[in-house]
Amino acid sequence: MLEIINFNFNSLVWLIAATFHWASAYFCLSIQKRSKAAKHFLINFLLAGIASFSYFVSSCFYHPVSAIHRYFTIFCVTGALIHVGQVFFYLPEEIYPRVRKIFLYSMWSLLLIVEAIFIIKSFSADYIFHFSGHYWDFTLDEFSKKVGIVILVYSIIVIAIGI
Repeated sequence: MLEIINFNFNSLVWLIAATFHWASAYFCLSIQKRSKAAKHFLINFLLAGIASFSYFVSSCFYHPVSAIHRYFTIFCVTGALIHVGQVFFYLPEEIYPRVRKIFLYSMWSLLLIVEAIFIIKSFSADYIFHFSGHYWDFTLDEFSKKVGIVILVYSIIVIAIGI
């Protein structure tokens, strides 16, 4: 069992990132009478911490089963983006509540659909070890590109909301 565990620079970096995100989430949680923006920051940091921790596990656990980190990273990274976008609707005060809800519900709905499709497709996919990144993954390159486009579009939407 110990021969498949390999702590390296990459795993240490992701562990530090997870610790930072969860410490930031704890800080948001410790705020008394926190604003709605702080609640969305809290959700963002919790999800980003889970994503970072799943990268940590995948970068130090050399076994095909570590490919399931993709389930967590797709869901958590994109979910964190959604809540960063929500923060902009509350700072310095709440604006466009109807538009905010439309963005929140539609973005989460699309994310859940994409996540479900990815999980279903992964059941029949093979595993591959990417030597360039030192991690195991599913052989879903074409669908992974589409997931990447969804994440990119979400990033652009968050930037547009902020502007």
